[in-house]
Amino acid sequence: RDVAQKVFRHYVDSFVPKCPVVILAPGTTQEYLRETRPLLFLSILSVASSDFCSVNQQHELVLESKRALFERAIVRGEQSLELVQALQLASLWYRAPDNYKQVSLTQQTHIMIAMAFDLGLDQVDLTQPVDSGGQEAWDRAEAERAWLACFLLSTSISLILRRSTMMSWSSDMDAYLNDLQMAQVSPSDGFFCELVRIEHLYHTMDQQFFLSDRHQSASARDPNTIWMAQDFRSRLNSWRSRCDLNWLQRGLLYAHEPVMHINHNINEFEAPFTYKSLKTCTFISEHIDTPQRLMLREIVTASHRLLNCFLGIPLADMLSLSPHIYGGRVIYSLVLLCKLYKSLATSTRSVPDYLLVEDLHLDQYLDRVVFVARDLLTLDTGNILSRSFLIVEQLRKWYHKHRYGSSLSPQPPPPYALRLAPRRDDCHEPAQLPRAHTLLRGSHGWQRSHDDPWSRPIEKTVSFPEDYSRYSYQERHIVGRYDWFVDDLFHIDLFN
Repeated sequence: RDVAQKVFRHYVDSFVPKCPVVILAPGTTQEYLRETRPLLFLSILSVASSDFCSVNQQHELVLESKRALFERAIVRGEQSLELVQALQLASLWYRAPDNYKQVSLTQQTHIMIAMAFDLGLDQVDLTQPVDSGGQEAWDRAEAERAWLACFLLSTSISLILRRSTMMSWSSDMDAYLNDLQMAQVSPSDGFFCELVRIEHLYHTMDQQFFLSDRHQSASARDPNTIWMAQDFRSRLNSWRSRCDLNWLQRGLLYAHEPVMHINHNINEFEAPFTYKSLKTCTFISEHIDTPQRLMLREIVTASHRLLNCFLGIPLADMLSLSPHIYGGRVIYSLVLLCKLYKSLATSTRSVPDYLLVEDLHLDQYLDRVVFVARDLLTLDTGNILSRSFLIVEQLRKWYHKHRYGSSLSPQPPPPYALRLAPRRDDCHEPAQLPRAHTLLRGSHGWQRSHDDPWSRPIEKTVSFPEDYSRYSYQERHIVGRYDWFVDDLFHIDLFN
């Protein structure tokens, strides 16, 4: 009971602020939630308990939660707001599966959306006045959050995978956002509405630039495409004072991605990322014009800012981030930088005067994310964010093989390499500041040190398999069975 209380508080204090999709009414206790909403309580335990139990216990909690959810949702055919919310938590913070044959993230999301439609969450009556501090206002806000969260999840997953979206934006979503923003039933509703709005903007970019449409394309040389990219950039910059900069940089990447397309090769920009993602990189040519040069520079700047913002997050806080929303897009930004490197290295131009290989800072960023993956795995071996980053070790080997002629990465850099804690209003270029990626065991558990310039890298690391040659062609193409990343525990070299 004491452990359950700690997990409950950890969810409220650490998980909800990152993505306030399923929040609890003020005064809700773990005993009350366990009694009235046992499925939601179990889902909370399964996603937030890694700091309070063993790996085996955490694994059993995840299995028990999945069994309960799918027993009720599929076998019994039950439908309820509690089930929708429990599925949302299981999707936002899903844990590593035993193998690829288990229910995937997209399957969970489809079930959740179908149930939300059947429950009529898209038809909440907003015409009836309710007491702003009463139970009716809370119930209405809870239904609105659940419906908007379905869109947030489905759109983010669809864009990462470059698939047709499972939900489209509708006028009722605008009404829900306005109602939530005005009612302010929960202090976190304002932030939640901003997350939904910016994900809607990503969705609009996807549609306008045909990022997921294999039959239509947008040319970066088309004046209309250039104008749309500039318009999206202006709209994103207007958010700068209101939203997390991390989210804004992702939008800038999507807005300028068409400049890297060759014959609409959007399959190279979909997750899971493999060597095929780096296949076509001839977008830098003799005939590239000023607008396209500026778009490429914008991709470099946005990638650096996104990575700086992410690497500035305390390590303990990373464990409570939604894996696909953060991890998938961090890897995406690194893949874009690698494509830029390959294009620069193979360009027919002797020395492109607007962009140099050194401007990419790939060595530092690849090293940093690998260090993050290793340290996260040390803390929580079942964390999807850290396991998805294991692919960056392979990406780093690919980069060093092509640039330095060796597939082996160099030793970790000296303590002065890359700024990890940018100012909130900055997130700009790399700077020479102390390497702060260390873990300290303090009175409050694992903490990340940002201030000690003499702190050393954590000694306990995760070993990476070196010999992939014994695996068959079929095993190397197991990638198609996954959602947005391939777990490195299957020992498949995806970039060789």
